[in-house]
Amino acid sequence: MSEDVAVKLPKPRISIRDRNEKIYQKIRDLGKSNIVSVVAANRMNVGDNLEALFKPSLSGLNLHLMKDIDKASDRISQAVIDGETIGLCVDFDVDGISSGVVLYLALTEFMGCPPEKIRIHVNDRLKFSYGFNALALEAVLKHTPDDIPTLLITADQGSNDNETVKQYMSFMKKKGVEGASVIISDHHHIQEDLACKDAYAFVNPQRKECQFSDKTICGCVVALFMMVMTREALNEKREVLGIEERAKPLTPLITYACMATIADCVSLKSEINRFIIRKGKHDINHGVLPALQVIRENIKTPGALITTTDIGFSLAPRINADSRTGGDGTTSINFLLSKTVGEARKYWEMLTKRNNNRKDEEKVMLGEALKQASDAYYGEGRRGLVLFLPEGNHGIHGIVASRIKERFNCPTIIFSPQNLKDSPSGNRLLSGSGRSVDNIEIDSILSEIQKDIKFKFGGHTMALGAKLEQSKLEKFSLLFDQKVKEQSTRKGFDDSFFFPFVKIDHILQDDDLKWLRGLDILSELNSLDPFGQRFEQPCFGLNVRVMSFTLIGANKNHVRIKFQDTSGGQHEAMFFNYTTSPIYGTLKIGESYTFAVDLQYNDFYKRLGMIIQAVEIGYNAVS
Repeated sequence: MSEDVAVKLPKPRISIRDRNEKIYQKIRDLGKSNIVSVVAANRMNVGDNLEALFKPSLSGLNLHLMKDIDKASDRISQAVIDGETIGLCVDFDVDGISSGVVLYLALTEFMGCPPEKIRIHVNDRLKFSYGFNALALEAVLKHTPDDIPTLLITADQGSNDNETVKQYMSFMKKKGVEGASVIISDHHHIQEDLACKDAYAFVNPQRKECQFSDKTICGCVVALFMMVMTREALNEKREVLGIEERAKPLTPLITYACMATIADCVSLKSEINRFIIRKGKHDINHGVLPALQVIRENIKTPGALITTTDIGFSLAPRINADSRTGGDGTTSINFLLSKTVGEARKYWEMLTKRNNNRKDEEKVMLGEALKQASDAYYGEGRRGLVLFLPEGNHGIHGIVASRIKERFNCPTIIFSPQNLKDSPSGNRLLSGSGRSVDNIEIDSILSEIQKDIKFKFGGHTMALGAKLEQSKLEKFSLLFDQKVKEQSTRKGFDDSFFFPFVKIDHILQDDDLKWLRGLDILSELNSLDPFGQRFEQPCFGLNVRVMSFTLIGANKNHVRIKFQDTSGGQHEAMFFNYTTSPIYGTLKIGESYTFAVDLQYNDFYKRLGMIIQAVEIGYNAVS
């Protein structure tokens, strides 16, 4: 089934964000413009560091507060000095891939390790599923049986894989290897009964004992901070040993942490995350690394700068597509580590081909998922959606789950067989991916469900992966819906919460409409960049009269709309995927509407561009 099949979907509503007037006035007092103050006051809370919005900094950051980071850096620096073989066991998404690159480059290019001594092992998404599990460990041990790493470092995974840690330690002990160690670096939710107490060091800001204040950083940033401390420890040891060589600062590696921070959708109210993205984007746009040059030449017009949106919607899907479509992550790693532009172009083409294949598979899966979600939402009154796709590719589940939760504003988990060749049975293992909405923490919900059903999961409040026996799926579905409703009730939400909505910051009218005549509004808003999770892209309301609209695109599924604002100004906007949207067929020439629009720079026409996110029928339909 494709998404083109008619399915009942809720039509997104437009609402105006609540504005904190005290914060608005404080930002005005900082000398910021009205529109910047409005957008910021719609997102920030009393007690937030307002100045850090505009000038984020890492000055004063105390990495020693991160539990076990000193222990980890001491062990890694000693491994560097002793010339140990080190295995980097990383997750398969952008966060994990970037983490692997950061660890590898830190060790080889900044600390002087021979490249043949450092091995990146990407967890095969389709063969091994998520986590530092037994299959992932087996691949590491079989890779070079005569030179097995004596130090394994995980990144963006491993927090709940203590059994695998014990397996590795037992294996090395039987081989008579003394001093073999595992260091876990991660940022995901920790299940206390599975936590890695047997690891040499366990670096994760989510640990209860961890005093590091920012729990929102991604796995790559955890890995980068760990290597920053390793550099310090290494330089101290080399000085004691009388070795003149010193490891250089790791600042250039922020580039990769930037990509991971954007792709992993972590909170952008965090000063650390905002600094990482701002610094990383600057380096991406001014850097000479072959991969960065190829990114710029393929997704931007000459002279245009790479944006957060470009990284999130053009680069990240290509990196992720490697593992989603049967690759083992090697192509993504090789692309980012390319030594020449020609080499980077070759891997970019491979990733683009995989991404196109991913899009084809996603369209089929999304069509079936939309039908199931509509039936569950309208027919059964479900607000926690658990969907089963018997022929689905679990490498693409996360994307499809994101699409469903956006369409219904309901937490969504999608399951498919771990192995499509397995015959249907009660004990057939299912693999699932979940995505949540703001204010609903699905990791805590799954922890509650574990009290009734035995299964595994790993992730954080907004995204996670799970493994479940098929016989438990029905009970799991009922409990997930029940727990989602209970949590929403505890937080004061009624059923209207579970309905898609687009929040606008301000309705542009009267004098405000002057912002649409040039690019000044974009330069104003750019002072608040980056936007993303918990600090959403600004969106504005416009009262308009439709003058004409034209279906465009290869499949004629997008629409270009020409309209007139209330002062008589004429404009043009895009509504993407109009033919499969809930408002398809409602636009009429000469009629009045309220549009919710994103304002972006149009590279092609070199002017202000508008993208319509939602439509309400009638003039001034949003109060």
